[in-house]
Amino acid sequence: MTETDEPQVFKKRYKIIKKLGAGNFGTAYLVTDLKAKNESKVLKVVRLGEMDSDQTVDSVHEAELLSNLHNEHIVKFYESFLENDCLCIVTEFCEGGDLDQRFKELKKQNRVLDEEQIVEWLIQILIDVQYIH
Repeated sequence: MTETDEPQVFKKRYKIIKKLGAGNFGTAYLVTDLKAKNESKVLKVVRLGEMDSDQTVDSVHEAELLSNLHNEHIVKFYESFLENDCLCIVTEFCEGGDLDQRFKELKKQNRVLDEEQIVEWLIQILIDVQYIH
């Protein structure tokens, strides 16, 4: 299945609103959860048919890992499922984007982060890395 063949609604629940990004084997979409008051979420669709067995195992492991992480600074996992030879991973949608997007926006505006913000984020990252390990 190619990206253009993908349905507009997955699992009769997640309706695609727009594409957020794409990688070698999958695409991330902003979706509306039709069974949760039209809440915005992210649906990562990984096309398993285009992967070798090691890559498939890695993708399934990613979903399992996310399902076991419960931390306020780590994106919330809702569920994963198989549909149309694809592994689908549903996570929280972070309205503000990620750090990479934030840094690119600051660079475009020719601005830098203040030291206090850098220290706050660094502390959060270190606490979260400790949590993961």
